[in-house]
Amino acid sequence: QLRGLVIDATAWQANQAWHAGDWEAMRSAIAAGLAIDPGEMNLIFHKAMLHLSLGNLEGAREGIHRLVENMEAAASEDNLALATNRARVYVAKALSAASHDAGLPTEPGLAKRAGEAALSSPTPPPPVMVVVTRAALATQAFLDDDWNSASVHLAALERFRGTVYAGVVIDRYRGLLLQALGRPNEAIEAFESALSLLSAGYRMSHALTAFDYARALLGRGKPGDHHQAHNLLVECVAVAGELGMKPLLERAQALDSSLGSRHPIRRTYPEGLSEREVQVLQLIATGKTNAEIAEALVISPYTVARHVSHIFQKIGTAHRSDAAAWAVRHGLAG
Repeated sequence: QLRGLVIDATAWQANQAWHAGDWEAMRSAIAAGLAIDPGEMNLIFHKAMLHLSLGNLEGAREGIHRLVENMEAAASEDNLALATNRARVYVAKALSAASHDAGLPTEPGLAKRAGEAALSSPTPPPPVMVVVTRAALATQAFLDDDWNSASVHLAALERFRGTVYAGVVIDRYRGLLLQALGRPNEAIEAFESALSLLSAGYRMSHALTAFDYARALLGRGKPGDHHQAHNLLVECVAVAGELGMKPLLERAQALDSSLGSRHPIRRTYPEGLSEREVQVLQLIATGKTNAEIAEALVISPYTVARHVSHIFQKIGTAHRSDAAAWAVRHGLAG
């Protein structure tokens, strides 16, 4: 029992470090857990994701291959239904992330088959893993342009909108699904909401979401979308470069280069404020309410409220008047 608790603790530490982009902490947690149980699927999954994030694609392939082997071995045993479903979840998540986040070719259809088999099993995975599976299948529906699957998973994730559930930034996956369904305006609102939810502990997710958001804007192509996409890609490049996320960095740089040089380089702002947070702060400084800011930026009041909360945390204030004064002092009042 103690051994299991230690394994669970190292897997939790690896997952937290993964989302934060703290690769050394992630390596340490994975190594500690695998020293106790070299076959622990959760840790094998995280090791594959570590390799994937940093561009060690051979290491990622090896880890994913081990997950598939474990899934097939567990499925051959009648008394391993729960282990089989855990393996299916990790296979679905790993394959969809490999394809979407790093552009790594994977076996066609395997992620979808594994994820759907886990959800339809008489012994389904725990609720947290169900959400992880839905996120994997959402990614795959986007990649496959699968309207039917996208409809199903969007409905299932709807009750979690506006949350980060077990490390899953729900609105990022809602954004992908809404794109697959041909609803670009709603997709962009979902990505905006996802970014507003991400704190400093989710830097890896922040970079990936900024990239997805930029692609959605470019796909919509309304006036101003290209400029905003450029700003998001610069943000993505900055975070991915700092974290050493080579595949994402290269893809973001290539996409931004394809836009040409007509866009000015985005400024960096004090206290780590993002471009959108500065826009919100400037409107606060003019005396606008959250509802008025939402109308001006064409986002929801709930998203504005999250931006305001992050701004206050970053600049160390709790009042709008103090935030406005801070904006004036730092030349951000517009």
